[in-house]
Amino acid sequence: MAEIVALFKRFDGADYSFLINNYSPCRFLPILSDPTEKDSDGDGLLDGESQYYNGKNIAPPDPDKLKMNGPKNI
Repeated sequence: MAEIVALFKRFDGADYSFLINNYSPCRFLPILSDPTEKDSDGDGLLDGESQYYNGKNIAPPDPDKLKMNGPKNI
């Protein structure tokens, strides 16, 4: 796990150091979601808000924030 986390620069901060320095047996869920991001799962749909362009609604809020299920090319 430490090798995987070390590859991602965004996990270098103190908030995630427990993943590298924790040697006690514990389980982590394999979820690629970050609640601090506007689009936590990276599918192009924003969590909890619609997307607008020139006043026109072009994308709904993400109905499933843990699953990459948004339409292509957003």
